Amino acid sequence: MTQIFLPLRSNAGWFHDHQTRSKLEYLIKNYMLIYDELIFQNARYTCTIGENGSIDFMMPANSIDRTKIKYFKPGETFRLLIGPTGEIPTNEIMGGPAIAYYEVDYYPIIHDANLLSENYFRWLDGDIHDDDKKLAKKEIQVDRIKLNEINDLPNNHFQKSKIVESFYFDSLFSFRMNIPFLVYRNTFPIIKMKNDEAKQKWLPALNDTFYDNWLQLGLPDLGKSSWVDIHELRESLLGEDFRRMIERISVNVSSEITNIKSVEDIKLLVSQEFSKELINEVSARLKTDKEFVFNTMLNFVPYGSIISSTSDFNKLFNERKSWVSLLSKNYAL
Repeated sequence: MTQIFLPLRSNAGWFHDHQTRSKLEYLIKNYMLIYDELIFQNARYTCTIGENGSIDFMMPANSIDRTKIKYFKPGETFRLLIGPTGEIPTNEIMGGPAIAYYEVDYYPIIHDANLLSENYFRWLDGDIHDDDKKLAKKEIQVDRIKLNEINDLPNNHFQKSKIVESFYFDSLFSFRMNIPFLVYRNTFPIIKMKNDEAKQKWLPALNDTFYDNWLQLGLPDLGKSSWVDIHELRESLLGEDFRRMIERISVNVSSEITNIKSVEDIKLLVSQEFSKELINEVSARLKTDKEFVFNTMLNFVPYGSIISSTSDFNKLFNERKSWVSLLSKNYAL
């Protein structure tokens, strides 16, 4: 079974506004097609950052109405008040204009898509253990000098610190589960720093790399389809065949892990394995001369050009018995 983990903290940036949320929804649709199971951290994370401090909370799943979330509005202010137990707090210890505010929660997305009952979504209650938080914070202190040298993180100390902490927490959280995880792009400079430190490239989730290769070939961008259509494709035999093909590619590329030195190596291997899958699948299903099939594939894989130019290929596409049907430019969900 293939899985992807979507933690809350390091994905806060996706919840900045409606536009960034729509990009996250696009990713989730793609993940529905390329992973057997999507694991969501099941809580609501809120984070407010100001010039003089930050406040964040992880609220348990059943503690609030989670069907709606609030987006950041420039000019908003915040206050953190404290007081004796049992009394209305009146002493302000932090406040002022907010630089950023996030309500991070996957529940509203899946709720609005009408897919809450689907078993390929798993909702993971809880958070990273306190001992692991301490361990992550120690690692941040070890990396403090190098982190301070990163120019591509926000200038505000509290905003930068929160991005760093979120990434270190979620990295360890994901590591404990041995599952690849999604992060927002504002963590990429930290990933690069850790790569350089280890003198190797961070290896992205192979299933993601496959789908990037798929799009670069000019093949259908399935993630642009509706939630209903994506769900139906995912649950079909065609969708299952598609995921198993991606899984085979990931396994084969992973077997070469000791020889991989860069992300570009991974992209090349994924492309080569995809070519093999395509040749094997089409050769097995068509009665056409295999030499012709092979030459056609060589033309198709780099350029995405002539695969649908023969009646044999059109017949194969129309059968919809194999993931190859998804290659057709005329394919419609």
